[in-house]
This record gives sequence, structure tokens and C-alpha cells, in this order.
Amino acid sequence: MTMGFECLYAAVTRAHSMLVDGRPSRKRSIARRGAGWTSWAIQLPTLTWLIVAACCLSTAATSRAAEHDDVQAQALADRAVQMLTRGEAHAVAATLMLYPATYTPEQRKDDVASTGDGLSLLAQEFGGIAAAKVCAKTTDFYEIGGSGGDAAYAASLVPHYSAQILYEATFAKLGAGYLRVAIVQLASDGPLEIRGIYFGLPISNPRAKETLVAITRKELEQMKVPLTPEIERQIREALTPVRYPI
Repeated sequence: MTMGFECLYAAVTRAHSMLVDGRPSRKRSIARRGAGWTSWAIQLPTLTWLIVAACCLSTAATSRAAEHDDVQAQALADRAVQMLTRGEAHAVAATLMLYPATYTPEQRKDDVASTGDGLSLLAQEFGGIAAAKVCAKTTDFYEIGGSGGDAAYAASLVPHYSAQILYEATFAKLGAGYLRVAIVQLASDGPLEIRGIYFGLPISNPRAKETLVAITRKELEQMKVPLTPEIERQIREALTPVRYPI
């Protein structure tokens, strides 16, 4: 089954699995070296939802090769944010993001379209992006977003390198917020690709959680997933603050 845009805000059954950024690979965090995070993969009948929780992983001093990877990862994340700023969410999904190599051409086409639709909806709901810059401070926020592939694919990945980069920005509709870009390199001779993109609001915003719950409802409607009272309850339970750096 082709899974669509993986969002970070709902659950039906909790199956614990490590997301690529939390595995013991050569990982780096641009904002804080050695940080990763753990995910719990939750599957609905037709969609996969991810809930991200912080998990600190210590590493040794960054090697020269890793520093080179960090520079390249930063450049890729910058490119994605610039494209989102220009309203090119579908292009980000089509050209920069990671999808399973086992996909047929039709499966890839469907998932790219679904992922692009999800990114576009988030960009539309948050509004135009202005003054985006790498966040160099400790911050707490709620976030929603997603990636290509499904939960089983995410759990199967053991990347050679991974990084997460957080940007603070001002959104035309929702004000101060964040963009987080998760990047992986599956093999040492492979390309850097975007595993996921996430939009966030600071917990200091009293409407942050309710706003993201409302956007989640729209995401479900777009995907034609019935919003039952139980799913509504679990959306609220799943949407918990993220602290960064981890």
C-alpha cells in the first residue's frame, strides 16, 4: 500500500520503533552535535503517523568528514527552506525528499503527490515564510509535518549519516514559529536527502496546540480519513512539546 504524507500528530496503536535520526549511525545535529530523536510509529488503515520524542545520543568529536557532511546538510536544508519560502512545496517533495527505492514508478508518483499536498497544506495554513534563520537557542515548541514512505520503511533505515536543522521564522498567518528539516545519507557514497520537514509553533503561543490540532483535522479531511472521537482524542494526546536542541 502506498502511504501518504506522514504527519506528527495522531495515533491509533503505538508500536515503538527507532526513526532513522535516532539510530546509532554516524549522526550529527547542526544545532547540537550528536543529538537524535526517537519516534513511535502509529498506523491507521491507510496512513502512517509519527510522533517524535527527544532522545539525546552522545557522540565523539566531529571528524573532518562529518564536518563536510554538516556543511552539505546545511546547504540542502537551506535550499528546502528557500523553496518553501517561494511557495514550491511540491517541488521540494519531488526533488529533495527521500522515498523507498522499492517503489514502482506509480507508487513513487502517488507518494510524491501526497507528500507535496501535505507540505502545501501546512505552508498554506502557516502562511508565507519570512526571516528564516538557523535557530541557535534552546526552545520548546509543538510541531507537525511529515515525510515520504511509511512507518515500516522509516524503522528499517540505518543511515550512514543523519542531521536535523531547526530554523526560526515568521509566518504570515501564525506569526513566530519554526521549520525543522531532517536529513539522511543512506550510504557513504549516496546523496543527502530530506527525510522529513516539520512546521512548529512555540509553546509560549497560547493557541499553538489548538492551532495544530485544527490543521491536523484539515490534513485528515484532505486525505479522506474519517475523524472519529477516538482519533480526535489521540491527536491531542500525541501532540506534545519538543525541546530543541535535544
